[in-house]
Amino acid sequence: MNIGLYRVSGHSMRPSFEDGDYVVSWRRSTKQSYREGDVIVLNHPSQGRLIKRVQSVDASGDYLQANGENRMSVSMHDLGKISCSEIVGKVLYRFSPGNNSIIK
Repeated sequence: MNIGLYRVSGHSMRPSFEDGDYVVSWRRSTKQSYREGDVIVLNHPSQGRLIKRVQSVDASGDYLQANGENRMSVSMHDLGKISCSEIVGKVLYRFSPGNNSIIK
């Protein structure tokens, strides 16, 4: 089980996450299942560490598509298919000045 604490940098996930928020992520195993709507932390081969929302998962559960919530975010097309092996964890909790919340 891997637990991580990450600081949000930038505005690609606005309005759900603001620059300066902190998120807690959790990964049970490399074969953890993800669903549409999950927020994930991933290590993208060309973009680096990112926080994105899952848009779709392939039938095998090995790859998914994700993007930011802000229209200025890197597009799903530019990110391409994301291998579940690139995922650091699913975001479970957000710490934000005056607005801490559990992510569903």
